[in-house]
Amino acid sequence: MKTIGALILLVSSWRSVHGCQLASCTGMSFDVCPGWTDQNCRKQTTLSLAGKGLFGPIPASFYQLYGTQINGDAAAGIEKVELTKVDLQDNSLVGVFSHILDCPTVKEVNLKGNAVGSEQTINTNADGLESLNMDGTSQTHVKWLINKAPNLKILFVHALLGLGLDN
Repeated sequence: MKTIGALILLVSSWRSVHGCQLASCTGMSFDVCPGWTDQNCRKQTTLSLAGKGLFGPIPASFYQLYGTQINGDAAAGIEKVELTKVDLQDNSLVGVFSHILDCPTVKEVNLKGNAVGSEQTINTNADGLESLNMDGTSQTHVKWLINKAPNLKILFVHALLGLGLDN
């Protein structure tokens, strides 16, 4: 009985230490980070990769992991998506970030300090999105956001002369 108890303790401590593989990603191109199929990542409410030295584009794998089958499928071993907050602040990410905004459970996104530009397209309505921090990015307008995030309450952008919301 002690052996079984020790085994359960070992497995549960390994699982808590080795939760989401993406959380350990550092100093590499974001698209080659380990964990893009890790079901444990779907159970986490926050993905915090701020200041991890990540670079390159935000891969479609993000949406594949967090934006599909959000209610899970226990029979297929697919966990329900619990992710609500994505913090990618102070990395060197470039390109589009629709792969994040298209995920229906995501409420808060922090892209501060990344080189993501204004050529964005949101493929779905980001109905769940409530907070978007793009301070220190390469945004010159946010026209791409018009009518796409009806529940957005907080939008951080830095020193934009024209937000492009009047056109």
